[in-house]
Amino acid sequence: MEDILRELSEVNSELIDENILSQIFNREIKTWSNKNIPSVETSKNTFFKSFENKHQNDIGIIFFPGPSIKKITIENLINYIKTENPNKNIISYGTSRMYKKQEVMKYMTYYQFGDGYIFMPEYNNDINNLAQQNPNITLLTSAYGNNKPKNRFTEDSISWITKNLNAKPMDTGNLYNIEKDISKYPLTNHFNAPAAMQILLYTGVKKIYLVGSDCTLTTNQYAEGSDSRIPERNGKVSGYFYEEKETKQIAEPHYIYWMIRMKEFISQNYPETEIVSVNPVGLKGLFTDIYFDK
Repeated sequence: MEDILRELSEVNSELIDENILSQIFNREIKTWSNKNIPSVETSKNTFFKSFENKHQNDIGIIFFPGPSIKKITIENLINYIKTENPNKNIISYGTSRMYKKQEVMKYMTYYQFGDGYIFMPEYNNDINNLAQQNPNITLLTSAYGNNKPKNRFTEDSISWITKNLNAKPMDTGNLYNIEKDISKYPLTNHFNAPAAMQILLYTGVKKIYLVGSDCTLTTNQYAEGSDSRIPERNGKVSGYFYEEKETKQIAEPHYIYWMIRMKEFISQNYPETEIVSVNPVGLKGLFTDIYFDK
């Protein structure tokens, strides 16, 4: 972990400076590493057994709503990926409010949403429309944490979502570990990227492109997504591609720490799978980097 972190800082010194390094070493590593806390088995993820090697040797793309995705024309990117990986199926996975970038949705295979569906009327309406207009997309929702309803979810709301949206409620309650058998154990909890990567890796894809996974915060005080659980953010929040105002990006130590953990996990469990960061920001230097403009 420490060696990867130092190397990442050398490559990406503009974002990962000594202050960020100090936060990762003194907070993230001490809080989450080497705890020897075993994962709790879950009964909520057994449906993932049908995902195992479902997309063997295909190509995965995970779309995140980071500001960097504004610089990309999705159709051009898809065509580039198809050219680089001939005779391979493209499996696309979307998260959060990625549906706001409409040109992405025609390529989507899986879509993950969270408990914003429960308490945000606009988000609720958008996900309902997404489900109605895109019946071929498999919807996944982070509804459970260690076998219990998570955050604002209840058993009744989970039942309604399952019945009316045909969404699959999944357990994303693993705080300390990243597990290979996601049909037996909860997915990693901390933010969307690790869980999305776990799922596509489990399906057997041999390459994953990360698009819009900036792993940064913004100085825009009015962006949505403020996380009071991380006091060091000092009011700073994650930026999104659909915000009109351009904002300064700064590295998010918590996100970067868990993506380093993902790199270690992949090296140990999926050594032949390549991870490609498209226009990386906070992840510059961690995986294979490519730069793609419109």
